[in-house]
Amino acid sequence: MRGDLPIRDANRLLDLDLPQGEGWSTLAGFAIALAGRIPPRGARLRSGEISIEVVDATSHAVLAVRVRRGAVSPPHGQPDARAAAD
Repeated sequence: MRGDLPIRDANRLLDLDLPQGEGWSTLAGFAIALAGRIPPRGARLRSGEISIEVVDATSHAVLAVRVRRGAVSPPHGQPDARAAAD
């Protein structure tokens, strides 16, 4: 999914309940909030039962993410960037 997709649209399309924060309203913003920085391509983040994989990113922006229910294991040899959103 495109990183600039609004959280409310992602929630509606995927039947999710991702939070909207004061500092973000898009999937990219949520990924950045979870990671505490702009996560690199391949980073895997977690918020409760939701896993977010950064599919495409630059040093300045998250361009695309993959959103899934359930845990996603990191590729062999790559650390898992985990964060929990309240």
